[in-house]
Amino acid sequence: MARPIDPMRRALPASEWPQADQEAWAAAQAAGDIFDEGGGAAHWASRTRQTNEQHYGRWLGYLKRFWDQCRA
Repeated sequence: MARPIDPMRRALPASEWPQADQEAWAAAQAAGDIFDEGGGAAHWASRTRQTNEQHYGRWLGYLKRFWDQCRA
């Protein structure tokens, strides 16, 4: 049985990130070639990428909740 997710810790999925963040994340993961090293995260293991995506999504979720509260 899965643990219930605390709404305060909800991570925004990458599809809900701002467009600039989505583009930067894609560029960071882009593989390079013989003349280009690729993005900074190109060499990361898939689990490391997944973890970092979740943590950044959690940060964006926090900012969104904070922003929504300020505007209310």
